[in-house]
Amino acid sequence: MDRAGDRFFARTAVVAAPFGVWALHFFYSYAAVPVGCRAGWATRDLFGASLLRWALAGGSVLALVAVAALAWQAWRALRAEPLVFSVRVQALAALLGALAVVWTSVPAFVASGCPAG
Repeated sequence: MDRAGDRFFARTAVVAAPFGVWALHFFYSYAAVPVGCRAGWATRDLFGASLLRWALAGGSVLALVAVAALAWQAWRALRAEPLVFSVRVQALAALLGALAVVWTSVPAFVASGCPAG
């Protein structure tokens, strides 16, 4: 593959990275609930909240830190090359990735916990 093709795939990976972080967070959020309910995390309190909520909040914070690092990289690239389209898309993807992580995190804080049964 030529050098231009390598740059294309590298740039595409950088642009898609925030959505990859969101996808991992989405999977973690929906996989941790049944695992945590089965393990009894919803009934164990830690500093006034259930261990399950702390686990979900911790995953959300890690995802937001990762997206913030990608946003910082996008901001630095945007300052260096403000007219390059892929750099603008990278910055927009970082913003949308952060919003997606926050939106996915909302049910963890408003849901009542594990279903009875």
